[in-house]
Amino acid sequence: MALVALLSARSMTEAGQGGIALRRRGELTFAGQSIVEYQARQAHAAGAGHALILVDDISPVLTATVDRLAADGIHATLIRDMPTLSRMIGATDQLLLIGDGHIVPESHIELLAHNDHAALLAIPAGPATRSFERIDAEQMWGGALLAPAAMLLRIMDMLGDWDVPLTLLRTAVQDGSARMQCEMADVFDGRITVATTQAAADAATDALARTPQRGTENGGDIDDWPVGAPAARIVPFAIRHGIASTMVRNIAIGLGLLGLVAILGGLVMLGCLLAFFGLVADRVAGQLDRLLRLAMGTRPLDHAMGVIALLVLLATGIIHGDGGPLGAAGATLCVGLIALNILIRRRGIGGDVPEVLKFAPGTALLLLALGGLLNATGTMFAICALLAFASHANQLLRA
Repeated sequence: MALVALLSARSMTEAGQGGIALRRRGELTFAGQSIVEYQARQAHAAGAGHALILVDDISPVLTATVDRLAADGIHATLIRDMPTLSRMIGATDQLLLIGDGHIVPESHIELLAHNDHAALLAIPAGPATRSFERIDAEQMWGGALLAPAAMLLRIMDMLGDWDVPLTLLRTAVQDGSARMQCEMADVFDGRITVATTQAAADAATDALARTPQRGTENGGDIDDWPVGAPAARIVPFAIRHGIASTMVRNIAIGLGLLGLVAILGGLVMLGCLLAFFGLVADRVAGQLDRLLRLAMGTRPLDHAMGVIALLVLLATGIIHGDGGPLGAAGATLCVGLIALNILIRRRGIGGDVPEVLKFAPGTALLLLALGGLLNATGTMFAICALLAFASHANQLLRA
């Protein structure tokens, strides 16, 4: 049994100036990509192995969408007729349907995808939800549902020119599928919406940009404060202006390399600050990848800034620690402890430990920058070593 995403890019947007419909809902730009591309990435992150996109005809936007998805290892196919659709799904598959032009939070998609039985999202009927599809007198459809493929195959012969997603929705409602209730706050805040115009898609992008961001790995670490706080302020600007995470990550790597050169040249404070700002930019790039459902952690450059930050710390300790061979060994041990802290956190260990008790490279760089200002680099590196050791000791004691 496989999970298959069923998407659509067929409904036209509301009439623009002059009364002419401008484009399809699924092709509207949302967070720097088309809506249907974002939906496909959501479904893939939730476990869907294949995204089937229902279209009337193939456009350059849809072709580019499929190409970008394929570049990130996401299998997507444009479907123009019902016989092709029936051949692409198996009788035992599960279908994850996301409505045409619908924006749904990733948490709701994941809940549906991991449900054992047919289910759909439901929101209360009211003035704020008039643009949603009604399912009964009191509730509207929230834009996503999970149904067995057999349900779709059963109604194939009766479809004719009917709308496939809405017919599947009606069938799921008539069969008594479970309903997952969504909060009206999600609608008021724009996290659940139907984008019928580009202005509506832009408003949904703003709502996505306002989503609070924290560390993504087991509760994060102490860097969620000095690194994560400024990154969280930059992310909304980057989303609204369509700044690619790749460009931000390249800037981060450039700052980190400049910091390493400065350290080698004896400019401790400048080098540490450049590397710190590189970590901030790298955090921004990572959050953009997560929010926009891009492939995360699968490219070598995704980890480059983290390695550079450790090299900056190591170079600072060895060259400017004033400890000779023994000091160099201590600096290597300190950096090794910090690197180990990152690795064990990514392995799922220490998730119950407060962030402030997990030492991280960004905080170490700020301490060393202060040491460079006070001409006490060796002392600050010793403090970093003690904090890194205390972080590991605390996690071992808790375990």
